[in-house]
Amino acid sequence: MGPLNYLDIDRLSLVPEKYWSLHEFCFYLHDSLMEAASTYELSGSHLVIEDIVQEIITEHHPNIEEFDLIELLKDNELDEAYRQHIVGHTVLALLSDMHQFLYSSLEAFERRKFSVGFSLLRKVLKEHLVFLCWIVADETDFINRFEGDVYKTLNNLSKEKRIEIFDTSIEWIELTNMFDSNVLWSYIFDKNFSGGFEPVWQMATHLVTSQGIIKTKRYSLNFAFEDRSDDYYFELLYEKLPYLLIFLVQVAMKSLSKTCEVDKKVVGRFIISTVGVYEALCLTGKSHIAVLLRTFFKDFLHCMFCGEKIRLTKKKRPRLFVSQLIECQHCRVDNQFPLDWLMSKANLVVKENGDIDTLITSKPRIA
Repeated sequence: MGPLNYLDIDRLSLVPEKYWSLHEFCFYLHDSLMEAASTYELSGSHLVIEDIVQEIITEHHPNIEEFDLIELLKDNELDEAYRQHIVGHTVLALLSDMHQFLYSSLEAFERRKFSVGFSLLRKVLKEHLVFLCWIVADETDFINRFEGDVYKTLNNLSKEKRIEIFDTSIEWIELTNMFDSNVLWSYIFDKNFSGGFEPVWQMATHLVTSQGIIKTKRYSLNFAFEDRSDDYYFELLYEKLPYLLIFLVQVAMKSLSKTCEVDKKVVGRFIISTVGVYEALCLTGKSHIAVLLRTFFKDFLHCMFCGEKIRLTKKKRPRLFVSQLIECQHCRVDNQFPLDWLMSKANLVVKENGDIDTLITSKPRIA
């Protein structure tokens, strides 16, 4: 298994070793989101309105053989039911489609198929993410536009509109202090930012590009002559992708909560774990999550085999959060550590007043 004990080591054989943990973390975020979406779908929350309407039709209009559910809800001014139906089905459809692209993108990067990986990732971050943010930020505006000519109303958004959507959606999620709307726009949409994804997406999608910093050079075609053994694209990818995927997961979970009850304690513990991994893998300096763990669980950090105290080092924390495993530095044996269960007993959750925000002290800079 990989360093986080999450992916089989054979899958990482073509990925540079220094990015193994980050790649596993990205897959962990993907899988966690898909698990939440699957739980939502199995709950049937998106079908509640259909079932209620069907019961009404059966009881009061038994002779009707066919009906348009959306028109029925609108004609009878069932505004809340109409909202819940549109939002529930749209969120689930977006997440289902996004899963296909994100999973295939991460899988392509494992095989060093960079143009394929970036082309697939483009739709996830430029489209799926923006629509999910829009639903979280202003579902009324989204629904009003969704009712119209979508090719006009949901297309060709201005920079200002995208930043506004990001900015408002950030206010609704738990980790508000971690994200910045201008940083998100630069990472995803800025064609002139060499450290962002947009220039790479353009080149991965088109053999010839003619604008700004991505003009195709003489005797070249974008990505066609690329040296697949060069690790440059891994560096670009994993410098930005974990941050963006954490935001995506936050927004997606908030969008799911719009039409069904979500266990806030479970979501809170997942957020704490996610931040813990991100701090260890991507940030420098003091880890607030590590301090929190040592404060609450120092009495449990003893090896179950040799009895010695286990040091919770920066290298060990990601594996602990993702796979609930921690290695004893004395006897070198892995210990199963029920972190989720302990956090539930310690009542470590993300509170609605934003206490979790204090755990993130720095935002990425546009560089």
